[in-house]
Amino acid sequence: MLRSCPHWPPPIANPRLLKAYTALQAWKHTITSDPNGFTSNWCGPHVCNCTGQLPKSLNCLDVSNNKLSGEFPSVIFSLPSMKFLDIV
Repeated sequence: MLRSCPHWPPPIANPRLLKAYTALQAWKHTITSDPNGFTSNWCGPHVCNCTGQLPKSLNCLDVSNNKLSGEFPSVIFSLPSMKFLDIV
């Protein structure tokens, strides 16, 4: 289980949001280079509030052409609304 954030598990009561948060944390741990520290504040139950309103459910994710390395977090594949995923 991921434990890089100071409070784990986070106080997220909504099981779908907790699953999405867990997927985000798993993805964060696969990023091998973050020179500008974009992922440094990806912690806590309001991790996505800093950039504005997000869709209620994630159904499309394109992380292609980002030079990602390592194992892709399998929790992404279990998101119930995911319809399109491009990782190549």
